[in-house]
Amino acid sequence: MKILNIAALSFAALFACACASRVDLNSETSSASCSVGDTVAVTLPSNPETGADWSIVSYSDGFLKILTRSYSPNHFSEGGDTKISFEAVKAGEAKIKLGYYKSSIGVYTETLDFAVKIGD
Repeated sequence: MKILNIAALSFAALFACACASRVDLNSETSSASCSVGDTVAVTLPSNPETGADWSIVSYSDGFLKILTRSYSPNHFSEGGDTKISFEAVKAGEAKIKLGYYKSSIGVYTETLDFAVKIGD
């Protein structure tokens, strides 16, 4: 009986992990809907080698939790993509504002706003 309980708990944990999904946002898609537990990933072109990269200006920290930030270079040309991922932790309306920061002049030269509707 104990083995069946362990198997049932293991299956439930795998099922819960399999249900979480990822919502992708970018410069062309600035809004989306998701569920609590889903990942919201914002991917934007950047070029940190020149001192210019995307960073978080603000976000709804009551609804989202920062997960990761990564950069993937483009192997065929200059630059690449910066990806910032969040976990949806509470139902509601979440906002994300990212800025393209140029360290050579010390300012954001562009900002983008994203909206995420998080359901239960």
